[in-house]
Amino acid sequence: MRVRAWTCEFDGISITWDDGAKCGYPAIWLYDNNPAYRDSRTGQRLIDVADLPAEPRIRNGQLMERAVRLMWADDNVSEYALDWLFQHGSQLAMNRTPGIQEIRK
Repeated sequence: MRVRAWTCEFDGISITWDDGAKCGYPAIWLYDNNPAYRDSRTGQRLIDVADLPAEPRIRNGQLMERAVRLMWADDNVSEYALDWLFQHGSQLAMNRTPGIQEIRK
């Protein structure tokens, strides 16, 4: 799946995929799912939830060919594969999981 458009704000990112689906990814969800803080094999969190900032803020972001790179206010940098974002955004939106929303117009 390819990105048609995207926006990056201090409190999250929004991606419109080429199929027209628009998914919003809140900063707290992205920070919690930072690949650097997850075991690559099991997905298990490697840091305690208490170590997460109460309100993580995105300083800026960059859309790359196969990933989104986010620079955080606390100077951390994280990268999220586009296919992973699409899979989680579409799947979670369909399951109505709080946090990620698919926005239909």
